[in-house]
Amino acid sequence: KMLIVNKLPIPENFQDTMIMSWLVDENMQHGLKPLSKLILGKEPKKWEQLNREPDLFRNPADVIRELAEYCCEDVSNTYQLYFYFFPLLKKEDLLKDYNAVELKFIMVLVHMELRGIRVDVSWLRQKQSEADKLLLEIDKKIKEKLKKFGYRAGVVNIRSPQQVEMILFEWLRYQPDKVTDKGKRSTDNEVLEGLVKKHDLKEDEVVPLLLKYRDLDKINGTYFMALAEKAGLENVIHANFLQHGTKTGRLSSNDPNLQNIPSRKDEWNVRQAFIPRDGYKFLIADYSQIELRVLAHFSNDDHMVKTFMEDGDIHATTMKLTGITDRRTAKGVNFGIVYGVGPQTLSHLLNIKQDSAKRYISKFFEGYPKVRFFIERIQQMTLRDGYVEMITGRRRRFHEIKEQKWFGTIQRQSINTKIQGSAADLIKIAMIRLDMELKKLGAYQLVQIHDELIVEAPVDRIEEVKTIALDNVSFEI
Repeated sequence: KMLIVNKLPIPENFQDTMIMSWLVDENMQHGLKPLSKLILGKEPKKWEQLNREPDLFRNPADVIRELAEYCCEDVSNTYQLYFYFFPLLKKEDLLKDYNAVELKFIMVLVHMELRGIRVDVSWLRQKQSEADKLLLEIDKKIKEKLKKFGYRAGVVNIRSPQQVEMILFEWLRYQPDKVTDKGKRSTDNEVLEGLVKKHDLKEDEVVPLLLKYRDLDKINGTYFMALAEKAGLENVIHANFLQHGTKTGRLSSNDPNLQNIPSRKDEWNVRQAFIPRDGYKFLIADYSQIELRVLAHFSNDDHMVKTFMEDGDIHATTMKLTGITDRRTAKGVNFGIVYGVGPQTLSHLLNIKQDSAKRYISKFFEGYPKVRFFIERIQQMTLRDGYVEMITGRRRRFHEIKEQKWFGTIQRQSINTKIQGSAADLIKIAMIRLDMELKKLGAYQLVQIHDELIVEAPVDRIEEVKTIALDNVSFEI
C-alpha cells in the first residue's frame, strides 16, 4: 500500500514471509518480531521503544542513524526468514498454493483496502442522536420499575454487570441459571433471554427492557459512533483485511470489522449507512450454498451431486430423504453436518429435542450415505496425519493431536475446516480472477463477507459487471 500511495512501482516479483509463516503453521504468531525471536533467535527493538526525538545527547543525525539501523534489521530479518520458510513450503508441497493463490490475493486485498467503502456519516450521527435519546428513556423506565425494590436515584448503573446481578437475583429474586468462570452469577444475554421465556415476561418489564437497552447500546457504540469516527474527512472507511487471520483460511477483517455488520429489519439497520459513491451502484455476488456444493464435490454423493447439477433445491432434497417437514429444520441439518455438530448442538440451534436431532442426523446419513463415508475418512486421516488438507493443498494442523482428550474436538473441526477452508480458497481464486476483469470496467471489490462479495460498479456498466461476476464466481466442482 505504501508503494501505491506514494506512486512507486510494485515489483513484479515479491514474497511475503507472513503468509509463508501462516501456510507452514497457521497456529504460530506471524509477525516479524515474534518470528525473528522464535526462528532466528533475535529480539529486535519494537517501534515504540525507539527514541525518535533529538535531545541534549543525541542530534538529528544520531536519530536518523538509529532509525536506519532499525529498518535495516527488519529488512535483514525478513530476508533470512524467506530462506527459512521457502524450503519448508517446497517440502510440504505448498508452493503452488502460495504462488497461484495467496501471493496474488495480496494485491486484491491491497486494492480493496485502498478503495474503501463510503458511509453516510450524517445518517450515522442522526441515528446516534436517536439512540442516545431512546437509551435515556429506557434507563428511566427501568429505574422507575425498580423504585419499589428500594432503588435510590443515581445508585444503579445498568451497564454494570455487578449491579445487574444485584437487580436480577437480590431485588427481583430470580434464580441464577449459571455462573461465570470467576464464580459470579452470570447476567449475560442468554441468561436474560432464559428469564424472559421462563417467566413469560412482557416487553415493559425490567428484564426485557435490560435486553433492549443492551442491544441498542451495543449498536450505538460499536457502529453508529465508531463508524462515523472511522470515516474521516472523506466519509470512507478503509478497513484491514487479514488473509492469515483464521485457521480455516477464511478472510477476516478489523479496524473496523466489516464482516460483522448486523443486518436488521428495524430502524437500527446499520447496513443502511453504507452507500455507493456518486455514479456507482453496489452489486452483491453471492456464492449460493458454496459449502454444501464443496461437500457434494468431496463426498461425490449421488443425491447431493444430482441436486446441484440439475440446479435443484438441496434443502427440499433433504426434506424428501429424511422425512423432515419443516424447511428451516432441513436447512439447519444440512449446515449442521457441514459444521460437524452433534445432536446436542443441533437440538440447541434448532430448538428441538435432542432425540429428534439425533434422528434427523441419522436420517441425513441414510439419505446421503457417501457423505458419512467421506466424513469418517477425513476424521481418520486427520487423527492419523495430524492435519487436514484443503482443495488447494493448504493445510490446517492440529497440534492437540498429542492428547487423546482433544480427539472428539479435532474430528468435528476437521470436517468444518476441510469444507469451510476449501470454500474460502475457491472464493479467493474467484476474487483474483474478478479483480483483473473489474479493473477494465472501472469497478471495484470492496468487501468480502464469507460467501458474499460487495462490488462497486459504475451505473452504466452494471450489466457488464453482472456478466463478469457470474463468469468468475461460478465453479464447476
